[in-house]
Amino acid sequence: MNRVVLSWLLWHQAVEFLKHDIPLMESSDTRFPIVYGAYLRLLGKAALTKEQEATKGLRRAGITILGEKTDRGEYFVMWRQGGQTEMLRIHEQKLRAEVQKKIDKLMVKIAEERQ
Repeated sequence: MNRVVLSWLLWHQAVEFLKHDIPLMESSDTRFPIVYGAYLRLLGKAALTKEQEATKGLRRAGITILGEKTDRGEYFVMWRQGGQTEMLRIHEQKLRAEVQKKIDKLMVKIAEERQ
């Protein structure tokens, strides 16, 4: 079940990172900030769809997310399944690297669909 929770966490974090990055990109001093912002919005929409699919996977498995917390460079997710409480712990750097891999794969998929 850790895989289901981890998958949800990665997509959840991807959405959060993209939400943070979109306004920064649109207000940046780049040559085409609106175009880059629009691409990030498209990417964010696709990531949100993936997060929603992962949330459905949690529900199918009977998993409830109880909370998330970052502490001393580690990210913790508390979750419950069948009356038993579990905790997922991952280093923040590893989490960011895994989220970036998910975003990279999503970018490739979007580019392939556009061709």
